[in-house]
Amino acid sequence: MNECKNKSTPECVELKKNVRDCREAGGETMFDCVSEAEQLYSRKSTSYDDVYPWRNFDWDYTRYIDNNYNARKTGATTDGSIAALFQNTRAMVRLSKGFITDPNPDGKSKAAVSDLILCDRVPENNRRSCAVMNRIRQSYFNQPKPTGNFFNKKIDGKNSSSYFYKWGTCRTLDNEAQCKQKKLEWIGGKCYRPRFHFIKNEPGFDYTKLSSNVFTRMANKLGGAIQGNFPSAMNNILSFNPIQLSKVYAQEPQGDYIPEKCPYEDKEHFFNYKPNVLNSRNSLGLLFFVLLCGFAILMWISRKK
Repeated sequence: MNECKNKSTPECVELKKNVRDCREAGGETMFDCVSEAEQLYSRKSTSYDDVYPWRNFDWDYTRYIDNNYNARKTGATTDGSIAALFQNTRAMVRLSKGFITDPNPDGKSKAAVSDLILCDRVPENNRRSCAVMNRIRQSYFNQPKPTGNFFNKKIDGKNSSSYFYKWGTCRTLDNEAQCKQKKLEWIGGKCYRPRFHFIKNEPGFDYTKLSSNVFTRMANKLGGAIQGNFPSAMNNILSFNPIQLSKVYAQEPQGDYIPEKCPYEDKEHFFNYKPNVLNSRNSLGLLFFVLLCGFAILMWISRKK
């Protein structure tokens, strides 16, 4: 906020308005609201074009469960009657479906819509700040879509948590003057533009991540109904297996990861085009891979002894 004290850029004007609205709304969630406003400003100031769309990147799995499987939706009750016992049993069955079988997100979902806070369910003194936070999140719908056929992928419905992110570069045929005019990177006598990658986050468990064969492909077909939070979480954990990570760092399509094809070279070096918000995630994946390799080497040495 201090950065915008004496500035009137569009980003600063928006930040000041959002923070003012949060403070006027008050409530116990006022500071959460201010944090949401500051995060939007930070992204627009440094890394807004590093991820598309941010609303998908921010998909709130927990909020989606809360919105669709709360007591009002499931019919759960605190009544102590026999009828309530059967009613709560049905409610537990429905809730378990949300964690095991029902997809999250589902086919009708839309990021920054289906996973927003239901303000009528929060304490009354927090409802105004809740409405402001929802408005801030929905402002991400104004994020410009990058150009190119690569971005014509489904990003709603079951793909409401799928997104593109900028990582590495692709060579272009621009000369030095054209390269600098387009604000691209001129390195070693060649021009490079940012390269994007698509993370396809779909609900469910992909057995082929264990091993791609006729049995795992058959299991995928038979287990298509298991798309809840638990199997989806296991699916995300499997994305960090060594085979998947090695493919990612070799810039080859693998599972949920689809790199943008560079038109003039099959492989590109990963120049540090500029720091981006996902570097910590990429570093975590690399660290995990390195630790696995180190463990394998230690096991090999111990056997030699």
